[in-house]
Amino acid sequence: MRGIQMVVAAAVLAVVAVAAVVFMLDRKPTPAAIPTASPPASAVIGAEERIAAALVALAAAGPAEVTPANRREFYLQCRPCHSVTQPDGTVILQGSGLGPDLYGIIDRPAARQEGFAYSDSMREAGAKGLVWTVENILRYSFNPKRFLRDYTGDPKAEGTMVYSLTKAHAPLITYLRAVGPQP
Repeated sequence: MRGIQMVVAAAVLAVVAVAAVVFMLDRKPTPAAIPTASPPASAVIGAEERIAAALVALAAAGPAEVTPANRREFYLQCRPCHSVTQPDGTVILQGSGLGPDLYGIIDRPAARQEGFAYSDSMREAGAKGLVWTVENILRYSFNPKRFLRDYTGDPKAEGTMVYSLTKAHAPLITYLRAVGPQP
């Protein structure tokens, strides 16, 4: 059994490594992206400002639609762990299954996907009423551990998501809206 776990772990690491390489090869460095000395304090944008900026961008974006850009962001940042599968079993985007399926995640109560092994902290957050609103998704994606600790009030709370998004929040939310259930 341990050998199977090692093979699965190696496969997951390989998928993440390939995604990182594809991302790095596809990027075109711009003068702003080339590291220099530390930016001045006024240039550093905190999580609250990034959340506010993403909410403003989402409000101005209009109807949700899948675009090559937002599909690519999801593919690179979310697919290593998450899939998007409709309730009838139609796979929109296949991921590794390490994280829960994200079809219909917006406005869904937390820790409710049948058959997924959520952490104790995520189940506690769900029991306390956590719903994946756009704002909660943004806050969680910036710092999953801190979000769960703040939400549950448990200073030792931890989930299974260790990846924190650093960019492209509005396109990811737009993608999730576009591939989710339509009103």
